[in-house]
Parts: sequence; C-alpha cells; structure tokens
Amino acid sequence: PGCRSCRRDRRGSDSTVKVLVCDDNPHRWEYFLPLTWLGHDVHCVGTVVEALLQLREHPWDFVALDHDFRGSVDDADAPAVITGRALALEIALMPVKPGLVVVHSMNQRGGAAMMSTLLAAGVNARREALSNVFMIDGGSG
Repeated sequence: PGCRSCRRDRRGSDSTVKVLVCDDNPHRWEYFLPLTWLGHDVHCVGTVVEALLQLREHPWDFVALDHDFRGSVDDADAPAVITGRALALEIALMPVKPGLVVVHSMNQRGGAAMMSTLLAAGVNARREALSNVFMIDGGSG
C-alpha cells in the first residue's frame, strides 16, 4: 500500500526524482503532493515494515523519515526495529545510499539518534521540520 494522494508510476524520465516518504500520518504525506505535479515519483508508506521493504526493493533519490510510528513508543531507547531508527540503520548499511535523507521527526532524542547513525555511515542527511523540507538545497555542509 502506498500514498493514496501522491503515488505515481515508477517509470518516469531521467529527471524524475524518486521520493520515499516514511511516516504513519497520512496528513503529512500531503506535504509531498506538489512533487507529483512536477512529474516526480512519490511513494508514501505508513509502517516501518513497508518502509524497509521499499528501501530494499528500489533505489531512492530522496527519503523522508519519521521516528515515531503507531505501535512504537515515544522513546529514543525503544528497540530500533519498531521506530524510524530501523530505517536509519537500513540506509546506513545500504551499498548505494539515497541522494538525500531528511529526518523530519519531532521526537528530539529519536531524531538525533537517527541522524547520528546516518551521518556516521556517510549518508547525506539533514534534520528538518517537515514544513521546511523543500527549502533544503541538497548540498553538503
């Protein structure tokens, strides 16, 4: 299952950006709807398991990650497998990393733990509020 409002066909052109949005709140998926108007491929998932499957099956140019998913606890010390930390760990271990990963979680400790994992693995990652995601230039530094 994917985002009802913003899922597009994966074929796309060379200039199509492949975006994976990992958040259990469908209202947050709407932030990415304008990308589909520009012809980009946006796929939204609402569970850690769905996100792990997508990360393993497809290359992504841009990945947006939340920390707290329904069924997880709002605790940075929770087992990683039930939070966005599992996704950060998966990305860290990928041989080919996404072009940019944005952690948009409001959970300060959880988001910081995800960023530490991503940055230690050399991932181009940023921590941003969801409302600021499209203001990112994607460059390093």
